[in-house]
Amino acid sequence: MSYPEGCSPVAAGGRPLRVLVVRFGALGDVIQSIPVVHRLAELVPKPEITCVTAPGPAALLASDPRLTRLLEFDKSGHDAGRRGTIAFGRRLREYSPPR
Repeated sequence: MSYPEGCSPVAAGGRPLRVLVVRFGALGDVIQSIPVVHRLAELVPKPEITCVTAPGPAALLASDPRLTRLLEFDKSGHDAGRRGTIAFGRRLREYSPPR
């Protein structure tokens, strides 16, 4: 497959491409995002795919071998409010590429 000029399936420095898929909402919304993850895994060599979703749909994605990691964002539970959102952002930052 050819990629547009300036685009590469590998991040700078030869590191694997890191992708964050954020899909909250209803179970149907999450189900519709699954083919995107599958296609990305086919096109990009060894991508690191992290998916962030609500606890309910997370059970559906937990067994997907294409995902490197699955993070649950529980906006009405332990991630609720400003403190919960900030704490989740810190957890998410642990997976960001080194600078």
